[in-house]
Amino acid sequence: METREWNEGAGDIWWREVAGPHKYVKEIARAILDQQCLAMDADLDDDVFTEALKDRISSYDCDCHYVRIAADDFDDVNAFTAFIAQQYAPQFRFDPLDESPLTSLIRQSGLQHYVFFVDSASGDCPWLAQAAAAVGRLAGQEGSAWVFRVPSPVLAAWDKMAGVHLLDRKHYLYHYDIQYFAMTCLRDTELNLRQQYYAADIIAKIAGMDGRLCLALARQDLYFHPETVIQEQKLSVDLVPILLETQMQHVLPILEDIRRYLVRKYETMIQQILPQQDEYGKELNRPTDLELRHLQHYLRGQGLFFQEKDDEWFQCAYQARNDISHLNVLPTDQLDKLFYIQQKIH
Repeated sequence: METREWNEGAGDIWWREVAGPHKYVKEIARAILDQQCLAMDADLDDDVFTEALKDRISSYDCDCHYVRIAADDFDDVNAFTAFIAQQYAPQFRFDPLDESPLTSLIRQSGLQHYVFFVDSASGDCPWLAQAAAAVGRLAGQEGSAWVFRVPSPVLAAWDKMAGVHLLDRKHYLYHYDIQYFAMTCLRDTELNLRQQYYAADIIAKIAGMDGRLCLALARQDLYFHPETVIQEQKLSVDLVPILLETQMQHVLPILEDIRRYLVRKYETMIQQILPQQDEYGKELNRPTDLELRHLQHYLRGQGLFFQEKDDEWFQCAYQARNDISHLNVLPTDQLDKLFYIQQKIH
């Protein structure tokens, strides 16, 4: 991307174009329009997310007012209630029939079309659950919407709280969302398309649901020097299993393409050394029965060779197959050669 800044393009792509995050914004906007009480992870304190959410809401209700409140600034729920009343409902009067001043406040008609974002980055706010429960009991009945942003452990404790709607991003975000975003971030690098696919898959395995981390990893060096990029990001990641898994997913289909290419092109020559029975007792009656190791053993044993270019491709594929079988990570130059062969075959 021309800019690597989250707030200058990348975040908009994440929240507005990538399928999972975009659907997540839509679901939250719909819940707010329905005056629900929402709870979400505090790491969504993201200006780009908030703007995308506001834009979505405004397309249905242009009269919404957005208020952000730091819950950690208040000692108790009554101080929190008094602040909101003073700022946004000056005509507020406590109804003794209500169970709490906050309940009376929520019922105020003057708060219609208000969306309150109540944030507690620390999660150390003992009265916040009381406030969320009070709002949850009236969810959908009054005119205001409430969004509580708290750390993940607090969210887990609120899971069964009546009326509090938890929208978990895990239910909206998939591996291919991260892959797509990584590909978008890599598109202005000098990596070719196959290299980008491979790098994007590694990034998706490391970044999980974290769009910002995905952006930070989406660099050309991730393909050539993944260990260096991981160290620079100060990540505690066992990279070898990730590289092996990704190489198996990307390289094994290429090796199969090369095998089929050779079997088709040299079918007549291969037929000369058939039938055979390999070391595991497998009957080899047709050229299509032969794997790369069979081609190496039986053709070479009979003094039969492919043409120079094809023999070079075969040796590259055979070596890669052995390396992967022994759980050895392929070097970048070997990957590049396999990607090149795949392109030529197709």
